[in-house]
Amino acid sequence: MRPSSAYRRFHALMISSAIVMLSMAAILVSGRESPVVQADSTFAVYLQPASVAAETRLDISDRSDVLEERDFLIVEDVDTFFEAITSRNPQSLWIHADAIDLVPDALLQQYLKEGRVIVGIDMASRVMTEKLKVENSSSPDWNPDGMTTFVIVGQALDVSYTNELGSASTRSSFTFANDYFDPRSPDRLLFLVDEVISYVHDAYGG
Repeated sequence: MRPSSAYRRFHALMISSAIVMLSMAAILVSGRESPVVQADSTFAVYLQPASVAAETRLDISDRSDVLEERDFLIVEDVDTFFEAITSRNPQSLWIHADAIDLVPDALLQQYLKEGRVIVGIDMASRVMTEKLKVENSSSPDWNPDGMTTFVIVGQALDVSYTNELGSASTRSSFTFANDYFDPRSPDRLLFLVDEVISYVHDAYGG
């Protein structure tokens, strides 16, 4: 099932809103170290199991304009996924809904705190936010039939702000995005993830 023309027009506005939302959600803070700040050679490791239908499998061929010589690794089993995280130190971790239960919640939460951007494919945002134990009030929770969706979560720790008492304090800042995309032409999604990587990178003083 393909979206109607009215639906596509509506989501053209949603796309612009998503980019604005990402810009507004970014809060910059320097000085905190992260193991991912220097992770420049590997853009992503994606856990995409063999169960994913051929028409919804991600095609990242000829995406050099977005990846800028960074690697995008796609693996089918969770052991290889963990090995690639250790050996390649990727900037973002992508997980398909069919494999989300294979990644322990605590481990995924740790990856997020390290400054890695987490991307869920073909799942509602609540699935990822519940797994990461974070709140999401800035993007919709939807996963319509017949479409491939994404959820992006990025976190910057120890962001400085002034609390209700007027005192300087720190807190975590999260960036979210949730929308549909064409897995055969994922340029917009790659650009959005790269935007969040840049925000988190800057927040850690990269």
